[in-house]
Amino acid sequence: NKIIYKVKIKMTFSENDFIVAPPNERKINSRKKLSAGRGMFPSVEAARDAIRHLRKKGKCSGEVNVWIREGVYALNETMIFTPEDSNACYKAYPGEKVVFSGGVFVENWQESKLGKKRLWTADVSKIIKDGGTFKQLFIDERRCPRTRFPKTGFLKLSDVTPEIKKELFDGTDKVIIGRK
Repeated sequence: NKIIYKVKIKMTFSENDFIVAPPNERKINSRKKLSAGRGMFPSVEAARDAIRHLRKKGKCSGEVNVWIREGVYALNETMIFTPEDSNACYKAYPGEKVVFSGGVFVENWQESKLGKKRLWTADVSKIIKDGGTFKQLFIDERRCPRTRFPKTGFLKLSDVTPEIKKELFDGTDKVIIGRK
């Protein structure tokens, strides 16, 4: 059995410290007076942009620390840092786990059965319509193998009709082959 210890760390912040926290964390701490000089930001990008803005106005110089609170931070696009972002150190808040994810949350799962097998399905048509693709699936931070047929080796087709062959090379993702 694994024993996990949670340790509360009391930190003091200077004017050059910024805190990034997911929305639920900001709500929890909104009533507390933060000792951070610059307050809380909803994303790393927001903190980065604030630092850029303050530096252009001459209101922030020297080394800057961006403390990232525990949570999953969804990235919809590549996070870009340029030379103007030098002298900034982005780090996880002590004792907390930070995850940056380019993934998409799939919701509204439904259980069904196929014969004696239990299946879980979810409608992802909107995600695909918006340009998304699926290469991996994670459940509770654990990578799950993709279903495949056959389980090992390759499925070899013999005697494929010209119509099916055309569909295969036109990029279809469904081919129905009847038994003889």
